[in-house]
Amino acid sequence: MANYASGTTETIHILSKQNQDHDLASPESFTDEDWATARRLTERLSEASNTLADQPVALLKYLSDFRDWTTRQVAKPADSSFELSNVGSFNAASFNPPQPHRTAEGDWSLRDIVFSQSANALGAPFNVNVASTKGGPLAIVLTWWPGMLGVEVEESLMDDVADGLVDQIAHV
Repeated sequence: MANYASGTTETIHILSKQNQDHDLASPESFTDEDWATARRLTERLSEASNTLADQPVALLKYLSDFRDWTTRQVAKPADSSFELSNVGSFNAASFNPPQPHRTAEGDWSLRDIVFSQSANALGAPFNVNVASTKGGPLAIVLTWWPGMLGVEVEESLMDDVADGLVDQIAHV
């Protein structure tokens, strides 16, 4: 395992009529333009993961007054809608190779895994954290910084987001 600190930002413009016409629980309703946007984003993420350029986390070392900068950043509106972190599928078998001297009782397994980041007052209003085990269930954890969502009942909004994610995954 490793800690890879990096980030990339992508802005996707959605016309309000296009947004109203979409049945968010049905991937069949996505347009060719939606799929082209998804392909472009996938390519951008792939490119960003292979370069050290434009990695905002790496620039933090150049701050001379971190407290002052943080205070100014917290006062600004969020510059993104949400953050997605997917740590992928964890294969416990790769850490537990069969060995002749081991018994079945000495082996271990991992069936479920959960990944979560703390909410970030300087980041997106909410985070979608994704992880799974090889052949196991997919875990999605939503985190948010209180007061950043712009609604009174934040937990209800996050319940709606979670329900939408479950519906989307069920239709894949």
